[in-house]
Amino acid sequence: MISCSSDSSVDAEIVTETESPTEEEPIENEIYFTLNVDDNYYSENSESWLVVNDANNGDVLDYIQIDNGTSVSFEKPKTNGIIDYNISLINVLNYEENTYISISTHSSISDGSVWNLISGTSVDFTSRGDVIGELKINANNFNSPASYTLSNKYGSTLSGGFSETTVNQLTNIAFENIPLYQENRYLFSIYDTYGDAKYTFLDNLTDGATINFNSSELHSYDQIVPLYLPDGGEYFCSIVGFEENQAYNEGGGYLLNLMLPFDNDKITSNNINLGYLNTLDKYITNLNYTNGNFNYLYLKYGERPLGFQLADIEYWNVEVTNDAVNNFQFNGPSSNSFNRQSHYFQSSVGTKDIDYVEVNWHLNQGKYYYGYNYELPEEILNKYPDLEIDNLNYEGSSFYLHEYNYLEYIDAKYEEYNPDFLLDREIISVKN
Repeated sequence: MISCSSDSSVDAEIVTETESPTEEEPIENEIYFTLNVDDNYYSENSESWLVVNDANNGDVLDYIQIDNGTSVSFEKPKTNGIIDYNISLINVLNYEENTYISISTHSSISDGSVWNLISGTSVDFTSRGDVIGELKINANNFNSPASYTLSNKYGSTLSGGFSETTVNQLTNIAFENIPLYQENRYLFSIYDTYGDAKYTFLDNLTDGATINFNSSELHSYDQIVPLYLPDGGEYFCSIVGFEENQAYNEGGGYLLNLMLPFDNDKITSNNINLGYLNTLDKYITNLNYTNGNFNYLYLKYGERPLGFQLADIEYWNVEVTNDAVNNFQFNGPSSNSFNRQSHYFQSSVGTKDIDYVEVNWHLNQGKYYYGYNYELPEEILNKYPDLEIDNLNYEGSSFYLHEYNYLEYIDAKYEEYNPDFLLDREIISVKN
């Protein structure tokens, strides 16, 4: 309060009111990241760590050593701002005098995320039942066969058969000692050198029978999906079909198509017709094509594919402008061409089975790439002195073309664990 007088002999009196002190409001914390680890997720003889970096500047915000059964949450002061994090999972495996350090970093993880590391389920193998007899099967008079298979609903017969060429340049194919099961139906499928496929079912089979048929008795497939292969390279392709109410199982299903790399030279056409049958309920389509540093992997469960994105190899070239893990930069395909990406770095020192140390680091991001700095805590670097970030070499990049995006991938892999959602894959990889 200021009081003034007109009398100059009286000095102005200045009084300052002292406000009573107020208590500071307590800082409220919030959980910004949680990790739960399954009881059997990590293998024995390994150590694992979780590291959280600030996506804006790369600073280490939190880190902790984790183990099977771990449940950990990180807190920070509550804020109204939007903050993203880079999450790194580190695993150090010691095996027969070898050390393997694996780092998987996922960028742009949102505030409040809860991750669950779930142990994978064992592979399902369906028994074929007891063998009740044997068969002999003769397929005759084929013109230039390139690849052929014999299978039942439980998979391949595991017999490649043998062939002979007749004097009129036709080929006869024979399968001997084929096991007969209670469900006695076989599928014979074949490709010619022009990339065309045909098939026939063999039904009502009896023990000791010899089944004979020729090329004129084969049928065209109900549905055809054309596959164009660029010049050069090699490929593996298989299509497995399942009956209604038959579960997917490892090694099971009718083999509609099977082309192995050593069959590639027998097919002279760049166009291959992949065949599907309306009588089967669902399929597993698997294609793997490699040409130099380029690799295309396609895996689809369920309906037949609509096509394959394999026409232009040169489009997927990667030109690296900074090959370091920190602030890795490149020029490559348009982000409109894929839904997520990963970039792979590796280094190794020592001699195998003596003092060998290998470091592998994968950087995972969505459609749009951002260069980040990935600092690691001094405690981890001191404990594993061969984990030298500057020694890592860029090895290659992968671009994921399948329908689900980066956030859906994170959700199915780490948050709402759903491995079936991630079965389908379409990946283009380019090695350095």
